[in-house]
Amino acid sequence: MFPIIDNIGLKKGIRSERPMAVASVASQMAITASPISVAVVSLVSIIAASHGIVQAYGILEILAVSIPASLAGIVIAALWSLRRGKDLDKDEEFQEKLKDPKQREFIYGGLETLLDQVLPKQAYWAT
Repeated sequence: MFPIIDNIGLKKGIRSERPMAVASVASQMAITASPISVAVVSLVSIIAASHGIVQAYGILEILAVSIPASLAGIVIAALWSLRRGKDLDKDEEFQEKLKDPKQREFIYGGLETLLDQVLPKQAYWAT
């Protein structure tokens, strides 16, 4: 996934670390907030309730907290990431690297992308 994010970022002139950082955090938050993960916590809560612990939380209570908290965290991380580093066209160090033909070829060369390509309808079918 990260090579795809990097490729699209370079093609659009966006620093690759901006979307990559948020993508890695968002994937972990999705795992944490998923009902499957919450189901394990709920099972522990049910077992605790059966052993006499009074305050046990169910899956709905846990999801009511974990999903909005995860979504808010991802939005905040994405907004923060927008301000991370200079844009590539304003980054002196990056522009200096592009002046060297070898570096430019290393950064941009050989990147094949499907960005802006129109594919046949069958290409979107799950196989």
